[in-house]
Amino acid sequence: MATVSRFYRSLLFENYQHFRIKLAQDLASTIPEIYEDIETHDSPAAIVRKVFQKNIKSLQDTQKILGADSMLRAARAINKTKTVHLFGVGGSAAIAADARLKFMHLGINAVYYDDICVQLISTLSLKKDETAIGVSHSGKTKSTLDFLFLAKKLGANTICITNYANSPITKFSDICLLTA
Repeated sequence: MATVSRFYRSLLFENYQHFRIKLAQDLASTIPEIYEDIETHDSPAAIVRKVFQKNIKSLQDTQKILGADSMLRAARAINKTKTVHLFGVGGSAAIAADARLKFMHLGINAVYYDDICVQLISTLSLKKDETAIGVSHSGKTKSTLDFLFLAKKLGANTICITNYANSPITKFSDICLLTA
């Protein structure tokens, strides 16, 4: 086990979990694509088929790298929390807003604000029995990083949803949920 530990540390991974996730992510990205790009001459039926294939493949790739342990830990943290605060800007804002609606349908108190200044105020109001979820595809979005860092500093549970296991957002997250 010491050899494995030295190996992943020599590759600059913080722990075995981050190494394992990145390895799975890299392996998933080398799988040949089973879908085709949409072309201008495609029929409506072909476009629908291609869109569905691409989404199915994305879900399958995410399933390979996500890890049931991380999902279970996130579900338990959210289940115990008083309020879920969601953060995201740009394309990630739509995902954070959609997650808010889904949490509300489940009876979970969730907040998301599309204004960055209001997101900051929301972060400053976080308490130890609350959870902050930062959504950032790149894991480098400055405002989302700042909000999650502050949430962690205030003692809230922190969860990130990102595409990159070694991105900065993972450093401020108690739980990391990877996407493909």
